[in-house]
Amino acid sequence: MIIWGTKRVVSSLGFVADFCPLCREVRTFEVKRIGMAGHLYFVSFGKGKLAGYLRTCRTCGTDLNAAPDQYASVSRKRLEPQELQPITFPNLHQVHGERLAIEKSLRSSPAKLSAADRLALLKEPFILLSPKVEERFASTHFDGPTGLTLLAGLAGLIVIPALLSPMLPSYASEVVLACIAAAVLAVGVQMFLSSERFMRKRLLPVLVPALTPLKPTPQELESVLKDMKALGRRIGSKLKLQTLLAGLQG
Repeated sequence: MIIWGTKRVVSSLGFVADFCPLCREVRTFEVKRIGMAGHLYFVSFGKGKLAGYLRTCRTCGTDLNAAPDQYASVSRKRLEPQELQPITFPNLHQVHGERLAIEKSLRSSPAKLSAADRLALLKEPFILLSPKVEERFASTHFDGPTGLTLLAGLAGLIVIPALLSPMLPSYASEVVLACIAAAVLAVGVQMFLSSERFMRKRLLPVLVPALTPLKPTPQELESVLKDMKALGRRIGSKLKLQTLLAGLQG
């Protein structure tokens, strides 16, 4: 059987300084070229046809769309933002001037934000992190605890019947069925809980710092989650309000 097709190929172009809407600061970004290349047995040929560009914040790890042409240059060295900005994005303050002014106002006088600006700032982190949630739940995913539970269940199916069947020969079939049911139930529970673990470990560490300066009310957060759900974004249904509130309070 010959395995061939196309695969996503990511190539690093270097580093730039740019504004991160989740960190709410100018950060160091790694700019990446995304290509779709042919592969044979998963070995790709070259960088492939250009599909787009990404920039990954080296602080929060979030991927954002990139436009390499807006940068004066791309540094091969990963430097601090204050070192990169003059050489890679000298007109950053002109390009992001309006947003930087809003962030300055948020830090000094949050009450002065217009209702429209506040709503946009509240929704933005959810929109930007939505692709990460969509990718996570696009297919069945086994995290560490789920995988360990599956292994434990398989081991139990081998060990427990072997130990109990000689002592309960009349119930050998029932013992096997009980072990199978227990294993399936345990794995099912862990798969259900894996959604909550993903939110707490992967999403909240980025989302909470982005929201904290706004001091959102539970009513505002509930409204944003409902809006995301209405748009068909999984972040609106998978992220529970109580989990988010706990993260903000912690």
